[in-house]
Amino acid sequence: MQGQPSFVRAFRHPNYDGANAGIANKSFYKSDKVDFYWNKKGKEGPIYSVEWSPDCDHFCVVYGCILPEQACERHCSGEKGGPLDCGGALLLLAGFGNLRGNVEVWDVKGRKQVSRSQAADSTQLCWCADGEHYLTATTAPRLRVSNGYKLWHYSGSLQHENLCREGEELWDALWQPCPEGTFPAKPVSYKQVSGIQSSQPQACKQVYRPPGARGQPSSFKVKDDESSAGDKPNDAAPKSKTAIKNQKRKEAKKAKKENAEARTPTHFYD
Repeated sequence: MQGQPSFVRAFRHPNYDGANAGIANKSFYKSDKVDFYWNKKGKEGPIYSVEWSPDCDHFCVVYGCILPEQACERHCSGEKGGPLDCGGALLLLAGFGNLRGNVEVWDVKGRKQVSRSQAADSTQLCWCADGEHYLTATTAPRLRVSNGYKLWHYSGSLQHENLCREGEELWDALWQPCPEGTFPAKPVSYKQVSGIQSSQPQACKQVYRPPGARGQPSSFKVKDDESSAGDKPNDAAPKSKTAIKNQKRKEAKKAKKENAEARTPTHFYD
């Protein structure tokens, strides 16, 4: 119904009628379709990603309730955890969004990790048709600052980056399509190729230590330009007539008291 949230309900065949027929129910807002990925054995926790291998004999599933999510791969009937390259020889696992942007590339046949890198603040990733490079991008509207894209080699080295100027936004970044078979398959190499250093500053990875633990004084000023207690600012505002009158009265009272003490005789006793 218009104005009402969408919902998904699961039933146990053949019981579809009755108030208690549904075994699960979930409401969604701003949704118009749902995709189900059934597993006869079932897995604990939600499914985050599903991807087919180009050879159509493998597919990948990222699932789990706690971090790090589990990723496994099986021939023809199993799961795996992330996009594969266009040849199906490499498996890439990445954590974006609220995660740090760590990227792992694995050799599917050898079941060994090829590289580990970090693409922080990325919102999308896609493989190149050559099966050797992949693209990460930070795009709007997910993020509206530090937009741009980077090209990586699967060995973990950064090959190129293009960052938007301040105030500019990038909405999408994709590889140019090419006919199948343009790039011949190559064996997986575990040797890192040369690359470039990113111009984006990286967050400091050192453990924070208070000034006292670093041999530095822990005292500090609220303001750097704060004058010392004994200093008088040169540009002080002029006093009002009432303030001047009160100051003169205090000074006269103090002088009178000092004169009275001076006239008081002092006695010495043996």
